[in-house]
Amino acid sequence: MKYIKLSLLICVTFLLFPSCNNDDDNTNSSTTIKGTWHLKNVRGGFVGINIDYNRGEVIYDFNLNNNTVDITNNILTIGPEDIYAGLDSGTYSIRIEQNGAIETLFIDNVDKGTIDLQGNTLQLDDNIAADGFLTEFER
Repeated sequence: MKYIKLSLLICVTFLLFPSCNNDDDNTNSSTTIKGTWHLKNVRGGFVGINIDYNRGEVIYDFNLNNNTVDITNNILTIGPEDIYAGLDSGTYSIRIEQNGAIETLFIDNVDKGTIDLQGNTLQLDDNIAADGFLTEFER
């Protein structure tokens, strides 16, 4: 009888432990930010900027192998769309700093905000609560 109970206990243990894992589906954005992102919207600031961008106007291509981002900025007008589109076309160095669950993106050693990655949407929040901006990209 002891052997049956012990065998049953061992079987139940082996069936339950595989469901206990430590990968809570936390996706590290430093691996998923990789690739091409199109600027979609910039909003925030003291005056409440809210500018939508057309796909292809501003493109960020993150390369984590060499820690760079290639930016293509096709904004030709001078005005709010150009001012808030970010950096000019070029290749810039990047680094992602992790502080607990919060990841912050630095481009050429300038803090561009915390990373919030939701599927095909990337948001960089440079503290919108304190008159900063929320910059949104899509794949």
